[in-house]
Amino acid sequence: MNIKTPLIVRRAIQVACILVFGLLSACGKPGVQFVGKWRWTGEGNGPNPFEIIQSGDGYLMIDGVDKNDKTPAEMKEGKLVLRTGASMEYLKASDHLGMQGWGEFERVK
Repeated sequence: MNIKTPLIVRRAIQVACILVFGLLSACGKPGVQFVGKWRWTGEGNGPNPFEIIQSGDGYLMIDGVDKNDKTPAEMKEGKLVLRTGASMEYLKASDHLGMQGWGEFERVK
């Protein structure tokens, strides 16, 4: 017995599989919550805004004012650790980053 599946059904299944695979692969990668643009929530003169991007297996923190100032970072024990030794923690409840010595940073939308 040979059952022919309509082309539209096969395409819908293919698209669904691609979407599911994409979601699963993105959700499971440690550190994706750090990716984006951030600014300091404190008052007065603080650190420049910055952007975190994925770079190979690690990450780069790019200064928001001096785009040539790029600091490599990697995930360690759930924190994003910069090459300078500073570390950032993602605060899920507020969608903020906590950075030792500076307090919190909010996502720029």
